[in-house]
Amino acid sequence: MQQALFVLVVGILACWIYWDASGHKIGKVKTEKGFFNISAGAWGIASFFFTIFTVPLYFIKRNDLIQKGIKNPVNVTGRRVKAIGLLLLAVTWSIGLFLTAKPVHVSQCDASATQKILEEIINKHPIYKSEGIRYITTNNIIENGFNEESQLRYCSGGLVTTAGSLPVEYVVKWVNPQKRFFTLEVYFPE
Repeated sequence: MQQALFVLVVGILACWIYWDASGHKIGKVKTEKGFFNISAGAWGIASFFFTIFTVPLYFIKRNDLIQKGIKNPVNVTGRRVKAIGLLLLAVTWSIGLFLTAKPVHVSQCDASATQKILEEIINKHPIYKSEGIRYITTNNIIENGFNEESQLRYCSGGLVTTAGSLPVEYVVKWVNPQKRFFTLEVYFPE
């Protein structure tokens, strides 16, 4: 979702830079050489694909480029069509990213990452640790529920330790969804 929005904003910015450059008749002058001697279309495309470099350079050099456009004007044909094409590229790319974006859900009950955290919690639990009880595996894992809004996943299963088997319940929850960092709340049997 964020990528789609980013691409759309970059596309609008690239379209604006193309529109500004072509409107000020900035373009490639055949008698001149240099890094900034490029067409308005090249400014737009470079702004789209190399945003972090091109956009600041354009704004830094904009006044010089406008003066160059006054001295050596380059008339662009099909200016609207090219601007719309650049914008359509951004919109199409954004829609594609949006449609293929997968919602970020908290880890599944039986996911290896979830089981790894469960193992760490069991092995560090003071009572189990003092008695030398170690985690072996969790079997018969069941998802008892999932709250879409709070992103809590309610789980249960059979905890197998070096001391035997017992039922266990745990909740998988986000600590930081942007970094995909989650934790477990484990309810130990009495």
